Parts: sequence; C-alpha cells; structure tokens
Amino acid sequence: MNRTLLAAAAALAFLNPLSAMAQSQGQAAALPDLDAQVRCAALFALIAAEQKSKVPGADRFPPLNELGRNFFVATGLRLIEERKMPPEQMQSFYMAQIAVIRSDHGKAADPARVVDAEMVGCLKMAESVPPPPPA
Repeated sequence: MNRTLLAAAAALAFLNPLSAMAQSQGQAAALPDLDAQVRCAALFALIAAEQKSKVPGADRFPPLNELGRNFFVATGLRLIEERKMPPEQMQSFYMAQIAVIRSDHGKAADPARVVDAEMVGCLKMAESVPPPPPA
C-alpha cells in the first residue's frame, strides 16, 4: 500500500498546475467537505490495497483501483490547493488518516457493518467529485 500512496503523492506533484485550472472552471464550488473527502480517499486506498491483496470480503465493494486512484488524486489536488499541503507530506498524512480509520473501525461492535455504511457514503461522494484532469 505504501507504494500506491507514494505513487499517488508523486502524481500530485505534477498535477498542481491543473488544480488551479479546475478551480477557475468553477468545479471547486460543488465539492464535498474536504475532511470528509480525505477520509473517503484514505478508506478507498485501504480497501483498494485489501482488494489487491485479495483479503476476504474486500471484493464486496466495486473495484477501487481506478475509481479510488482518481478520487485519491483529486483529493490530493484539493489538499495542495486549499490547504497548501506540500506533496512530500501526502504519504505520511494519508498513512495517519488510515491509522485513524483502522482505529475507529476496530472500536466498533461490528467493524464490517461500519465499513459498509461508510463505503456507501464514500462511493456516493465519489460520484460528485470530478476526476482529475489527464496528466
């Protein structure tokens, strides 16, 4: 998973100028809360890694390799643009978010049910976030 996150962070470094273009086209106004989007991006990365590793039960969600990657990059672009986060901080930032998610889910009486409910909201959110511009 670290390689996936690192690759996404590297991609973000090249896409920063495209973020300004997207914002100037009015796309930023309709975007969801950034903290919620970050949590969903981290959850997608976690589930995508589980799907890649063929963790039992991870296949109950749609494949997240492309959707998750696009959402992850779009979220990273917002972090760079709106919070001025340097791309080199992305990997540690997302790893911390994943740790929070694991902790939150680990405290639940029924972790799978919590993940399922959260994924419903995140998949719906992914429909409202435009994909990043092509590199």
